[in-house]
Amino acid sequence: MKRDRRKYIISAAAVLAVLLLLSGCAASPTSEYNRLVGITVKGVSSGSLYDMGTILSEKLKEDGCAVELQFCGDTWSTQAVQMRSLVANRASCIAAVLVDGSKEDLSGSFSAAKAAGIPVVIIDSEKALSDPAGTAEEAYQEIKEYL
Repeated sequence: MKRDRRKYIISAAAVLAVLLLLSGCAASPTSEYNRLVGITVKGVSSGSLYDMGTILSEKLKEDGCAVELQFCGDTWSTQAVQMRSLVANRASCIAAVLVDGSKEDLSGSFSAAKAAGIPVVIIDSEKALSDPAGTAEEAYQEIKEYL
């Protein structure tokens, strides 16, 4: 039993060390012209949500922002990892189309962003599905307020 506990502690320490190394390797924004904006979108890389994410990403890049556009499928745990990665990378802002019913599950990610002083813009998924371009424009305008 002691041996199992010891293996668990060593494994946990190894995983933590790898995560710390990986977060240290990420590029961080170094000037106002290279602000990092993270976009995490439920769904896959096709359809209206994909279009909205791509349009928003392009608008931000035109403004000189570095953009990380990520899709999480329909898994809140993947979206939580994406958001925490963006916090570790010191994003200037995070925009998210949330996985349905995941707001409570993502509370730890929201708390981490808030503690780091990173605003999170929530994008309405129903609106994005029906009007990807219009929703991207609205999200873009809101994100610009934080940059």
